[in-house]
Amino acid sequence: MTHVQETPTQFRRINPYPGLMIDAAAWRDAHEYHRDQVRLHVLPAFEHYTLAEITTGRVDWFLKSQAAISSSRARQSRC
Repeated sequence: MTHVQETPTQFRRINPYPGLMIDAAAWRDAHEYHRDQVRLHVLPAFEHYTLAEITTGRVDWFLKSQAAISSSRARQSRC
């Protein structure tokens, strides 16, 4: 069973661990980080593909291209 909590920023978070309390600021920071990673790195690489065209081969190609830039960027892109 998951618990859904509302935050002041109007997006929903789902906590799969009922006894675990997640700080709202930490949640907001993590949400912004992942949103920025998708916006800056993932979407530009796949913007011309439909969802059905994004295969594991294309994802592997993307991750290898990110690793060629830097290992840190490849790790960030995997988020």
